[in-house]
Amino acid sequence: MDHNKLIAAAAKKGLTPLGLRRDGKSRIWYDDHGWWVIVVEFQPSGWSRGSYLNVAVSWLLYEQGHWTFDVGGREEGFKSADNPEQFEAAIDAMASHAAQCVQRHRRSFDSLERMYAHYAGINLRSIWVEYYAAVLAGLSGNSSAAERHFSTALAGPCRFAWEHGLRLRCQDLLRFLPQPEAFRDSVLGIVLRSRAARGLEEMPIDEIALP
Repeated sequence: MDHNKLIAAAAKKGLTPLGLRRDGKSRIWYDDHGWWVIVVEFQPSGWSRGSYLNVAVSWLLYEQGHWTFDVGGREEGFKSADNPEQFEAAIDAMASHAAQCVQRHRRSFDSLERMYAHYAGINLRSIWVEYYAAVLAGLSGNSSAAERHFSTALAGPCRFAWEHGLRLRCQDLLRFLPQPEAFRDSVLGIVLRSRAARGLEEMPIDEIALP
């Protein structure tokens, strides 16, 4: 039994009706919303044949060549492929659960207000939380909140190269806050580069639906 084929078949049956696409021949499927994506990963184990399930929102608001799990993550524990019949049923159920998670994320993030509210309500802050909150606030026209989040991100530690890069991005976007159109154009540039870095298909700018 090729358990990878069973996973691919279950994911195709459960996720393509919702419009999701497979990322090459990987175990990752994605729901493309232009400037953000819902990622479904049937994550392998380094020790046994089978799959975990991760479902998360991945923002395309910072250039990275890999999928990020920005909101969400592990949904179900490991399903072993040691018993083919049991695994086929388990992976079908896992794909169905993944489809439900995708629909849940679509509802939870169906507006910019809901997206920003998610970050505004987080108690445990981090430089990434502040950055995404700042960008979302800026896109919604709440420049005072965006400035506060950018300033908090800039006040944090800067020990690693990626932190330095993120700080520079915060400084760049902070300069554009007084000019809403320039801010949006700058974010759009980030989105386009992010899509290219992750190998997503080209999309007309007017279909990216950036607020």
